[in-house]
Amino acid sequence: MLGTELDVGDIQRTWDLIAVPGHAIELRVLRRNGPPGIGRFTRSDVFERIVQLADAHADVTGIYTTLNPLSLDAPWRRPLNRLLVGGQGAKDADIAYRRWLLIDLDPRRPTKTNATASERQAAFTKAGEIGQALRRLGWADPVQATSGNGAHLLYHLSDWPNDAGSTDRVKRILHTLAARFSDARVDVDVSVFNASRISKVYGTIPKKGTPTLVRLWWPACLLVVPDPLRALTPDQAERIAIWQPAAPPEVSLHQTKRSQRMMGGLRTITDVQDYLVAWGIEQRSDPIPYGDGYKILVTCPWEVDHTSGVSRSESAVLWSGTGQVAYRCQHAHCTDKHWRDVRLWAKMTGTPHIERKD
Repeated sequence: MLGTELDVGDIQRTWDLIAVPGHAIELRVLRRNGPPGIGRFTRSDVFERIVQLADAHADVTGIYTTLNPLSLDAPWRRPLNRLLVGGQGAKDADIAYRRWLLIDLDPRRPTKTNATASERQAAFTKAGEIGQALRRLGWADPVQATSGNGAHLLYHLSDWPNDAGSTDRVKRILHTLAARFSDARVDVDVSVFNASRISKVYGTIPKKGTPTLVRLWWPACLLVVPDPLRALTPDQAERIAIWQPAAPPEVSLHQTKRSQRMMGGLRTITDVQDYLVAWGIEQRSDPIPYGDGYKILVTCPWEVDHTSGVSRSESAVLWSGTGQVAYRCQHAHCTDKHWRDVRLWAKMTGTPHIERKD
């Protein structure tokens, strides 16, 4: 059940927008069952053919590509211009420079559902509001698109370096926009700041959730591509500072004494891992040093799409050296989720309790 069909022309235009000679772009194909398909491409004809074949496959739920160019000397042991199952997706360090700023407008709706026509329209209306406000600040006109369920504004950058300064600037921009424009119907997604961010391939049909008469599988489409496409400079981007950007929230490891007693105290990071295994939460990394403790990257319990190839660092469990535990997910729908919510999720889904070690 579709809003419309695959658009080969938009697939080609996606390549034309993001591909850069002398660099690669990464394609990631998410499936309902099994690991994603991953490949790096330098040829438009192969990219377009693979995307069309993947979109026609019943098991495929979404087709994504990196927005920023990858260095050809970035670690990659597979042949180029082939899609293979599984493997390591691009990391931020693999990106040569930042070429695009993505503003992702996501309509609020029940988890794992497609948007209704009115929910999509709310996202488009919000995108228009943001675009006009930024134009008044002297920003260039963006590429306007739909991700399927929501709206995209893509700002062409003047080849910003892939460094900490650019990352901080993008974070501040997104948090500023979220604080100013997010409302009860539409969220500005603050999690899309990383250099290796992937986004929908326009022209394809995302198949998130079961389609119904009112919640269709909407296509990802390019709507407006400015001609000429002017680049946004760092100086122009900084004009957003007049809106007094809100600082990104700090992750707190605070935990009440009562909740610590309820958990019995997680004395080691191994205790935390035992709980994650028992609760059926996928651990996407080994424990990583974090402050005085550790963090473990995990699959978001509420929405697997938050971590399935989109970003391996969006969802994490944090453990302090004193036994306190916290949970964070940077996706807009889960910023209010905490460790107590993970425990409640485990209880509600019937995952087994484990015996504490002495």
